[in-house]
Amino acid sequence: MIRRFFAFGFLSWMVFIFLASQASALMVGLSTEELTRASETVVIGEVEDVKSQWNEDGSSIVTRATVLVSEAVKGKVRDSRVTVEYRGGEVGDVGMRVSDTPSLKKGENVILFLEPEKEKKLV
Repeated sequence: MIRRFFAFGFLSWMVFIFLASQASALMVGLSTEELTRASETVVIGEVEDVKSQWNEDGSSIVTRATVLVSEAVKGKVRDSRVTVEYRGGEVGDVGMRVSDTPSLKKGENVILFLEPEKEKKLV
């Protein structure tokens, strides 16, 4: 039994090394403390509305979710609602998923670690 575990562990490690060397990015999990420190605002709330649409040039799908804030854990919110935008979603029969981006669902209770919107740069 120990040999099987060792073999499985070794095989898993080799697969991880192979995949990590082939990946263009490696995601690193952050603790709640690290996420809180890195965020300008942290809120707890309920997702009220979720809408997906094509971006301005039609190259990808973006989703906007409105969250009713019940508590601001860090930072200040000007309104009782915040709107967050993230890449991915579904428009008609077309869906787009982004591996490191969560998807929000109406009625879901969430904790959001927020940073200010970055200015859009013209290319």
